[in-house]
Amino acid sequence: MNKLYTSACAPMLVVGAVVSVWGPQQSAAQPPAAHNPGERKAAGAQPEVDAAEEARTLYALGVLISRNLEDFQLTPEEFERVQSGLNDGFNHRAKQVDLAVDTPKVQALRRVRMARTMDKRLKDGQAFVEKAAALPGAIKTPSGLVMVPIKPGKGASPTADDAVLVRYQGKLVDGTVFDAAVGEPVKFALNAVVPCWSEALPLMKIGEKRRIVCPPNLAYGLRGAPPKIVSQSTLDFEVELVAISPAAAASPSAQAPATAAAPGQAAQTPTQ
Repeated sequence: MNKLYTSACAPMLVVGAVVSVWGPQQSAAQPPAAHNPGERKAAGAQPEVDAAEEARTLYALGVLISRNLEDFQLTPEEFERVQSGLNDGFNHRAKQVDLAVDTPKVQALRRVRMARTMDKRLKDGQAFVEKAAALPGAIKTPSGLVMVPIKPGKGASPTADDAVLVRYQGKLVDGTVFDAAVGEPVKFALNAVVPCWSEALPLMKIGEKRRIVCPPNLAYGLRGAPPKIVSQSTLDFEVELVAISPAAAASPSAQAPATAAAPGQAAQTPTQ
């Protein structure tokens, strides 16, 4: 189970980013391997190559390279132009490009396109929040968090230092489910999650189920939680509060709703 702790992974740089595909670099000098007289290979022997697996790996290489283009939000016509440059570069015939001059232009174009995309994402997210706030019974807090009742509860509410057991589902504004725990409830500490959860759960009672809409500044903000939650994403949760554990019973490794963070990633301080 992943965790609803804030996490981030720096995006690959566009220029020179393909180098990251190759993984860690080996040092120039490596100590010689211990020689075992009983293990000798025929001179020039090569491992057998699985043609289908190699083809799949080469296809994966293309996918990895394509990830570096996402920030540009290319049109089909623009992508054709990029393909033309890739083809000419591969065949060493890119005569019309001076990388010393054009590399800063590529970086500037990336910044412009990213800013445009971010602006649209923020506007779409704000419209999503306002639409949720207009639903019957919805509550919008001063921070911008929106809560919509689904099922009432009764009894106690957790404090900010308690741990809770919940069932939940998390979606992006386009309806994509990025994580869920709808069967066995999961346990996590309210002082170790993103701000929208830390604010919303203490306002719920045991047995209650609410829709919780989190603007970016109360979720993962600029850093996002790649690859599923991009920068400045508005998040849409349905959360059922099943039980409360007193603060003293909260485990440092308490499980939390998953995001795109790596499994087992350590908790970090929530970032707004």
